[in-house]
Amino acid sequence: MPARILIVDDQLFLRRTLAQLIQEEGWQVVGEASNGKEAIEMYAALEPDLVIMDYQMPLVSGMDALKVIRGFRPEAKVIMLTSLIEQEHIDAARKLGALDYIVKPYKKDHLIAAIRNALTQIRILVVDDQPVIRHILKGLVRENGWLLVGEAVNGVEAIDLFSATNPDLVIMDNFLPLMNGIEALKVIKRMDSTARVVMLTSDLSPESRDAAIQAGAEDYLAKPFEKDFLASAIKKAISELYEARIAAALAD
Repeated sequence: MPARILIVDDQLFLRRTLAQLIQEEGWQVVGEASNGKEAIEMYAALEPDLVIMDYQMPLVSGMDALKVIRGFRPEAKVIMLTSLIEQEHIDAARKLGALDYIVKPYKKDHLIAAIRNALTQIRILVVDDQPVIRHILKGLVRENGWLLVGEAVNGVEAIDLFSATNPDLVIMDNFLPLMNGIEALKVIKRMDSTARVVMLTSDLSPESRDAAIQAGAEDYLAKPFEKDFLASAIKKAISELYEARIAAALAD
């Protein structure tokens, strides 16, 4: 079944142009909305696989619509397509969970690559020796529509599972039995230099943080953590993953 996409923009010409591009790629346009209010209503009724939405629109803005849609469906996939180029707008959209932020006028190949990325489910490996933390992380993964490919309780298991599952992102503690997180990170990065790992740990020493970043960690986050803060950090790492994939696709 082709992916089902909802287009949201107050400009009819742009909606029709996007619809043609989407259909040429074999995807299905399930609806078109001209403002954020319509977008919310149509998303609830149609439950599309992806929304491509403008930022500035009448009645309800794209940002407000994004917030509402992600509020009742945290796993909703949304790409913002807008003429606003300021970093503050980009950061705000990503904080609310937008998978990508594409500036008009867009390049066709760039948008196609972004759509393909968004339709690919993110695969996450969780590594922590505390069952409670693993339970919280697994819940966070499910709530955001990501795919849990495995869970490890020590650094050795983390390496084995990384090799077996090839996840898009690893969330890993540093204090682990058998092999600590930083040593496991080094091995993983030797196996795959493009591997993306977020460290989540109670080891707050500057030496450990510097060692993790130097070894290639995307981020180094402290326990105890706020769930929303951790979700934002993971979404940031995923956004950077999307950007890297798009750049690679356009370079081919």
